Amino acid sequence: MSLLISEVEKYIFNLFNDKLDVNYTYHNLVHTQKVVEKVLELSEDLKLDETSIENLQIAAWFHDSGFIYGANKHENESIKILKIFLKIKI
Repeated sequence: MSLLISEVEKYIFNLFNDKLDVNYTYHNLVHTQKVVEKVLELSEDLKLDETSIENLQIAAWFHDSGFIYGANKHENESIKILKIFLKIKI
């Protein structure tokens, strides 16, 4: 596992544990971990290069992170959270 992926995993773990409403019983850390696992399985089956695999893993980790602000437009919020993590100005 790359250092970046390790940092992403830790960031999302802490984000969900600290800020995600416990009433979200589906779009939560367990769901996100399952999505990441499936991304890795599919990436292996498709024989993707390491950069593509890393990019897909990052997308999988962040895909529902916006739920910390609620379900409404969570996709856009997920993008904002990823940009903040990557230190990209919005």
